[in-house]
Amino acid sequence: MHVRVNEPAPRRSPCPGEELRAPLKQRHCGNIPNRSGSSVAVPQIYNNSIYVNKSGLNTPILYSRRGGSVTGTLSFRNNAVFNYGTGGYFTTSAGSVYSNNLFYGNHPSSEPADTAKVVADPQFRNPGNANTSSSYTGADAYQVHPSSPVIRAGTVISGNGGKDAFGNTVSATAAPNIGAYNGTGGNLLSNAGFETGALSPWTQASGSTSSVTGTAARTGSNALTTAASGSGANQALTGLTPNTTYLLTGWAKVANAGETLAIGAKNFGGTEAFTNVAMTSYTQAAVLFTTGSSSTTATVYCWKNAGGTGAGYCDDLAVEALSSATNTVTNPGFETGTLTPWAQSTGTASSVVASDARSGTYALRTGVSASGAIQTVSSLSSSGTYLLAGWAKSATAGEEVAVGVKSFGGTETYLKTSTTSYAQQPIFFTTGASTTSAGVYCYKNTGSSAGYCDDYTLIKLP
Repeated sequence: MHVRVNEPAPRRSPCPGEELRAPLKQRHCGNIPNRSGSSVAVPQIYNNSIYVNKSGLNTPILYSRRGGSVTGTLSFRNNAVFNYGTGGYFTTSAGSVYSNNLFYGNHPSSEPADTAKVVADPQFRNPGNANTSSSYTGADAYQVHPSSPVIRAGTVISGNGGKDAFGNTVSATAAPNIGAYNGTGGNLLSNAGFETGALSPWTQASGSTSSVTGTAARTGSNALTTAASGSGANQALTGLTPNTTYLLTGWAKVANAGETLAIGAKNFGGTEAFTNVAMTSYTQAAVLFTTGSSSTTATVYCWKNAGGTGAGYCDDLAVEALSSATNTVTNPGFETGTLTPWAQSTGTASSVVASDARSGTYALRTGVSASGAIQTVSSLSSSGTYLLAGWAKSATAGEEVAVGVKSFGGTETYLKTSTTSYAQQPIFFTTGASTTSAGVYCYKNTGSSAGYCDDYTLIKLP
């Protein structure tokens, strides 16, 4: 949706050894038209949103009539590639640049190496314009939700034109989004990535002082850094709608493994809701909260819990109202005391037990290896974006338990934990163009002791 290609020098043909005898658009030699004598990549392909919506399509992402290997160099940066097809990429000469792209879905062997790539769902608003009742149609369908991993994850490109495909400003110095859309996705939080370099409109939580620092950022240049114990920041939200469920997401990490930092919401007319993070690398948290019958405000926070000796960090927080908060998983916390409608995965049997529950009375306990349970959730929307969140832990530290989703029209996706206390595993995924179901599961692959899962949620993003 936004492509910039630098023209070759005047009177040069894109075909080596030829004089220029026709406009470039009529020439089909197939090689990349680099400037004569240039030692760097010349054509720049950046900030595009590309969507291949179903398996069976072999639409290539980068194509040339010359074939799968093309002479010349190019720059391919900040592109959001959603590929449920089998098409791939031509290879180029040494010196091409591939950086800060998102590659989601199928990953063909020709997919370029990119050390700064993102591989999560871009969370397009209405991919393929499949939802005819959506307010996001046409090109607007490729705007993203505020929890999208594309936001602030791009790299600055010189001479970017100053505007995206939707008229949003693109800074010459601050990190842009990946893809064609450079907005915030309608995030209800301000300064959500702390990129102003200041705390406002966040305020200090009671306790030790937190600060905005230019270190440990997940995206962009800045992040919130807490003190070691009892420290954090709040942001007050106003103008919310009563009796409405909101999705709060954010990324957090701690300097010392095992210490915890909470992302949460309070003062919204209901019971405070939060998720603890205890990892030393950035981990996403997802929190649902529902405003009271007369509540129009909430307080969102990042808070390093008491008792630690190292700092905590938060970045890229987002709040979005949900049009429906219906959990489409049946028996999501195993509180019936039985497995149904979950089914055994192949391998060693799992069971529902009245111990080790995260909440309520029951939890799923896997066998020691090759064991788990799966539920096929039906009546989903095709080309719909969903959040799956489940909680898992292992009886033995270091052995991994996975929460995942498959058979939804895209590539199986899962997250794993190896902690002995419950850790949330939030996964965003988009169903295929003709797929209306998904298999959600808990699975322990190897080890010598059990794993546990509890409290599954599957909700559709608006």
